[in-house]
Amino acid sequence: MGGYPPWREYQTDFRARYGTGALVPVLDLIADSGLGLPAGYLGSGRERGTRQISERDHKLLNLVQQATVTGGEIVLTEKLIEHLASAPVDPQRLPVRTEIGFTIRACSLDDLNAGRFQLDVTGTPRPASSMIARHAHLIPEPDLAEIRRTFDTPEPDTTTAQLSFVPRWRRDENVARSIRLAPSVISIAEYHAPDADSIALADLAVTAEGADLHLIQISTGKRVIPLVASALEAATHSPPLARFLSEVATACFPVYSAFDFGAANTLPYLPRVRYRRTILAPARWLLNADQLPGHETDQSTWNAELAAWRERWHVPDHVAIADHDRVQPIDLRHRVHRMLLRSRIERRGRLELHECAAPGELGWLGRAHEILLIMHRPRTAAPRARRIKMVPPPVTGADLHLPAASRIVALRLHAHPDRFDDIIADHLAALAASCDSTVANWWFHRHRDLSDHRASQHLAIFLHLRGVEHFAATAALAASWAERLHRDHLASRLAFTDWQPPTGRYGHGPALDAALRAFAADSAAAVAQLRAARISGLAPQALAAASFVDLAAALAGDPVVGRDWLLRETSPSSGRLDRGLRDQALGLADRLGPLKGTPAGQARSHQRPGTAAASAPPACRRRFPRSRTRHGSPRPSHSPATASPR
Repeated sequence: MGGYPPWREYQTDFRARYGTGALVPVLDLIADSGLGLPAGYLGSGRERGTRQISERDHKLLNLVQQATVTGGEIVLTEKLIEHLASAPVDPQRLPVRTEIGFTIRACSLDDLNAGRFQLDVTGTPRPASSMIARHAHLIPEPDLAEIRRTFDTPEPDTTTAQLSFVPRWRRDENVARSIRLAPSVISIAEYHAPDADSIALADLAVTAEGADLHLIQISTGKRVIPLVASALEAATHSPPLARFLSEVATACFPVYSAFDFGAANTLPYLPRVRYRRTILAPARWLLNADQLPGHETDQSTWNAELAAWRERWHVPDHVAIADHDRVQPIDLRHRVHRMLLRSRIERRGRLELHECAAPGELGWLGRAHEILLIMHRPRTAAPRARRIKMVPPPVTGADLHLPAASRIVALRLHAHPDRFDDIIADHLAALAASCDSTVANWWFHRHRDLSDHRASQHLAIFLHLRGVEHFAATAALAASWAERLHRDHLASRLAFTDWQPPTGRYGHGPALDAALRAFAADSAAAVAQLRAARISGLAPQALAAASFVDLAAALAGDPVVGRDWLLRETSPSSGRLDRGLRDQALGLADRLGPLKGTPAGQARSHQRPGTAAASAPPACRRRFPRSRTRHGSPRPSHSPATASPR
């Protein structure tokens, strides 16, 4: 999964609460009753998670130290880029449109024509923003039409919409103002007469598909890609809602930004990073006020200390004082420039200095400049997202099932993960038996927060009541059951919680009822498989794999179609596969294999016609036949609550 960590966590939380395919109105989603705003947003109640040191961080720290010792630069090669990359990038998940700003270092036009030049990367605006839009009104119409075409998305059933809003600070209005460049407009806190090209905030919803979040126009089912027609810094200068809309559509895509040093960003010195003739990141120094004399020291003494600092850290004559995307070049040989540096460092306490081109290196043009290059991805053969043909009803607050006011008793049983198998195989049936008169069916799944490896795991258990009037009695039975587990040192605590039905994936009414019956059948099969694994000595993982194969075949209505779907939609894991485990799984997955008559084979009760588990998948298939994969092709839907051991 791509994107920044706060957005990856937000996407994980979205899927955990609403489920894949759910359509949640934007204004409901960011409200306090929804998920709120992602961590790092103004007004967000979420805290940023602790940054984990990645393998890329270790590799970059090693490269930075080598360059610091030798006084050189980091030169990226194809082999080194592959070494630093965490995973291959899917071209279909790249941003549709990006911009890059750069300057050209060449002493003369002859040098430029002869190829004796370097490029300095100066700007990498977010894919949803633009550096050129601010000056678009100065561009002649034929060229402007060509630029407008770059904002058109190559994806079918997708539209680009320009965000129109007032920035948080009045001084930013000249930066944020631009002409219209996109086919549609989303207006925030402004009045515009309604027209066919306007998209109202109330007509926008967010949905999750695969590893991505999408912004959807509810009335049409089209995917919307918002555009901010300026390079206005989003974190503090844009309203939180405008920032959210501009980021959500590409939040989980691979990050397009300036070169990121990761954990090394806080080091006092970072070397230049170069790829061929392009300087991706200039050398950078962090200068703190306590590294130089205070304001009571005379200028000559201060100059001497500055010279010593420069010699120690190999700081060139020409540097730039950097403040985010604003840079001010200075010449440290010049007395007035040194006085300016002293004034800034004493006022701010810390400065960031970048290497920059000397005036002679800009001789080919004779002045400072910045060139903007627009990159546009062509149409792909397999589009990422399609129009939602049958727009599901948006999720509302009325969909939430609260304790004591619902037919669903949602439990969280907290225990050590190593005890889960014992609780499922030996004790869960006792809870079901005690509630048989009040509960129509039940299911469970093991829950682990993948966005926070430190979070405790729990068993999520759901009891579907025959009537809401049975809630109190069933809750008392569940509490007694949990008390026995606590007394036997198997579980630490029990919590009653709310339940959000997975209507986005499975639908409403009869379709959802069929899905819940499938969950129950799947859970019953998982219990039987765990018990069979103990008796037969087979690996639980092999039983789970065979169960998935059979479940896919049942939901597809044809074994060949189901297995083809599994091969197409599941990504192979890295590392070597245990041969014995593979042979067990293959034997169990083959109905005519030698394991057919074993207890493990008999535990696959959902394969046998006439059982409740066998009837659930076909019922689900009849109720929601249009379930789709991330590529838009038909697939067999399956329960998210599969309880087989993983």
